[in-house]
Amino acid sequence: MIKTIQRKGPTRILSEYIAAKRYEDIPATVREKIKILLLDSLGCSIGGSTLKPGKMILSFFEGLGGINESSIHATGRKIPCIHAGYVNSALSNILDFDDTLIDKGIGHPGATVVHPALAVAEKVSGHGKDILNAICLGYELSVKILNAMAPTPERMKQVWGLATFQIFGAVTASCKLLGFDADRIASAFGLAGFCAPVPFVRKIGTVERPTSWLKNNFGWTSMGGVMSALQAAEGFQGSTYILDGDKSFWIMAGSDQYDFEELTRGLGEDYKFIEKISFKPYAVCRFTHTAIDALKMIKSKHTISPKDIARIKAETFYEAFKFSTYRGLNIIEAQYSLPYVIALELLDRSPSQGLSERDLDDEDVLRIADLVSLEVDPDTERLFVEQHLMPSSITIEMKNGQSVQGKAEIPRGDLRKPLSDEEIIQKFRDIVWPLLGENNAERIIRDCMNLDMSQGPLRVHLD
Repeated sequence: MIKTIQRKGPTRILSEYIAAKRYEDIPATVREKIKILLLDSLGCSIGGSTLKPGKMILSFFEGLGGINESSIHATGRKIPCIHAGYVNSALSNILDFDDTLIDKGIGHPGATVVHPALAVAEKVSGHGKDILNAICLGYELSVKILNAMAPTPERMKQVWGLATFQIFGAVTASCKLLGFDADRIASAFGLAGFCAPVPFVRKIGTVERPTSWLKNNFGWTSMGGVMSALQAAEGFQGSTYILDGDKSFWIMAGSDQYDFEELTRGLGEDYKFIEKISFKPYAVCRFTHTAIDALKMIKSKHTISPKDIARIKAETFYEAFKFSTYRGLNIIEAQYSLPYVIALELLDRSPSQGLSERDLDDEDVLRIADLVSLEVDPDTERLFVEQHLMPSSITIEMKNGQSVQGKAEIPRGDLRKPLSDEEIIQKFRDIVWPLLGENNAERIIRDCMNLDMSQGPLRVHLD
């Protein structure tokens, strides 16, 4: 299914809009939300350096060497701009603590907007307002493209690719910081569309194991977006119609529908896209969060001793159910495993600061996980698809025959149950203090909150 209107194509409409957009056009409330999104994504990237896959990414790219252009947030090491885009984006998703979009489309837009913007800004010495403007545009284009090209629920169960669509957020932010006109933006969009990874999410963590440590492959997405912009800056030509027509990017990316009006509606006027971005209080897959919330509800009313538990029943929706692995987990698989997450919460090891690799083979954790049975509730699945709810019901049966139950439909941090700015800032502190120290963490917070006053790029590590 495709809705099109015979007039100036969407690639050109969006390119002209991006080229003309000024920081002064952004409402004050949206500017403040962008700063919080920036800070949260920085914290996730720094924290991702602590996990084994993150350490391997750092080692690989630092070993490549190259021109010192842009910084790795976690270490301060300078590497080529396109490599910094890869590393910082990949690390921000490795921890599984990064912001989320669940609307018509599903994604983690911050990972492929914030870090390309910061990498390019450092290369070209972009000012604070320029950075915030570029990040705002990157989020807007990410949300619009995800929603306009999101497949139907039936198709999404077959083909789904977050990184595939999010490359346009990366190239948008990069183009804006490079000061492109509409012609060059359209060309960069065409290059980015050809660099986008295939929609591979249905190959992650279902029946096949081990799960790929690339996760959503956001590192490649960001590197492709930055590289496309830098190539366009040199005059390298790309298709200038990548988003236009019945053979354009939506069908290339595996979708079965494309809504032209959704893609171009409300540009520069409707900022609801920013309200759709939500924050995560737990460093595990968003689809497991209502199970954690349900357990917290139970624990607030009852004293549960793990040794007295006979069995645990979890009723949930398909996306949470499909990652039903119990044992032999690596750190990435653990982030998706509902039995493992339930066990951590019941043992008071809530993933509010990230998972610990030492817990993967912990016998107490594995014993509780083995007690969990999962079931997909058809009504729950319908609520997920139609209302973007994530209902989870947890029933704990004790060895003495008693049972307790908790339910949750909307995860904490969702736009309908939002975290406060102070909670998000404290999340940053909890991640960054142990790694960079209190003084550096507090300086970064101040610099992000005052970035529109800066005459240079944001510096996580001082030279």
